[in-house]
Amino acid sequence: MKTNKTHPPVKTANRPGAWARLSKNHLAVAGLVMVSFILLVSLVAPLLPLDDPNATSLADRLMTP
Repeated sequence: MKTNKTHPPVKTANRPGAWARLSKNHLAVAGLVMVSFILLVSLVAPLLPLDDPNATSLADRLMTP
């Protein structure tokens, strides 16, 4: 007679994921927000319509109204 052997289920570690561990550390979340903001601003900066700083005349700027 042949018996079927059943294996016990494999236990997985109950470790929280990276996002769960990060969300518990408020200082790390604040740092991630600041780094993300700086990265976003650096990517969007070339699209902003800024005046050319070399096109201004310092003498005209200091004139009275």
